[in-house]
Amino acid sequence: MKRIYLIFLTLAFSGCSTNIDFTSGSRVSGDTPRQNAVEEHTWSTMVGKWYGKQPRHDGGTHEWLTTRYEDGTYEIVFRSTDPYGTVERTVETGLWGVSGNVYYTIFEGWIRGGRFVSTDLEGQYTRDAYKIISLTESEMKYRSIENGAIFKIRRVPEIFEL
Repeated sequence: MKRIYLIFLTLAFSGCSTNIDFTSGSRVSGDTPRQNAVEEHTWSTMVGKWYGKQPRHDGGTHEWLTTRYEDGTYEIVFRSTDPYGTVERTVETGLWGVSGNVYYTIFEGWIRGGRFVSTDLEGQYTRDAYKIISLTESEMKYRSIENGAIFKIRRVPEIFEL
């Protein structure tokens, strides 16, 4: 009787297929993709110090100095001046990267009083993505995917400070 039961189970389960149709027809290597030559050039071009300045809606100015490091980290110094000359300065840090023509940042926290203060990484305002409009060795123009704002920055010497 045991033998008949085993034969029955074998026949029953042999009809069940574990083969699932592909969800995508694209073939992949299974390895982590490497940057191609264009992405490597984009990455190396974006590393360094970049400065931007734009007018504020209230008549003041907003300036920022972004330093992107080869290891994928960044620091941005913001200086915002209201129409009366009052200046507010903040420093933020995080991670940055490039995928195709998309530049992205992941905000991790601020530098306050020389110390790192972490942000809530679960928050909705910690990640930004931008479409790179143009990039040369001396200038970059990019657009926020979220709100369409366009930014233009230029490379500055390593000794440049805000």
